[in-house]
Amino acid sequence: MIDPLELNPYSAPRRPARLVYSVVAIIIIVFLIDRFSKNWALATLRSTGGFALIPGWLSITEYQNTGIAFSLLAGQGIGPVLLSSVILLFLLCFLLFRPPRQTLLRLGLSLAAGGGLGNLFDRVVFGSVLDFVRTPIQFFGVLNFADIGISIGMVLVVLALVLRRP
Repeated sequence: MIDPLELNPYSAPRRPARLVYSVVAIIIIVFLIDRFSKNWALATLRSTGGFALIPGWLSITEYQNTGIAFSLLAGQGIGPVLLSSVILLFLLCFLLFRPPRQTLLRLGLSLAAGGGLGNLFDRVVFGSVLDFVRTPIQFFGVLNFADIGISIGMVLVVLALVLRRP
């Protein structure tokens, strides 16, 4: 039987279901790692108040971030939630309806979406995002695993764009 969508030159090319499944799996894994790590951090911080994992380099401490990346838009009420929601919705639509065939690009965008979902969940449910991994590198400040997923994802996206064939 002929599929009418295959005959329409203006319809989006079909992507194998495995591409969508891989996107969803990565997003869920990053989200769950972020949730579990934040739950662990809260439980640990309540009993210890914070501690050094690697003295002088890496410590666990509590910081409630009401903004977005690097505390931008902190204290702006619903602004960070709306901005995060719009960006995440766009990213999810792109990944689910037009998942890129380029593995590095798909992986990077999926990591970023999973991290974005983790932080958006915190903003909506708790009113702020729990950051708990402190590094001595001022650029990073205090972060969480969602931030790590977003950062690694964006590095992979840049690599994918630089390395792509014309």
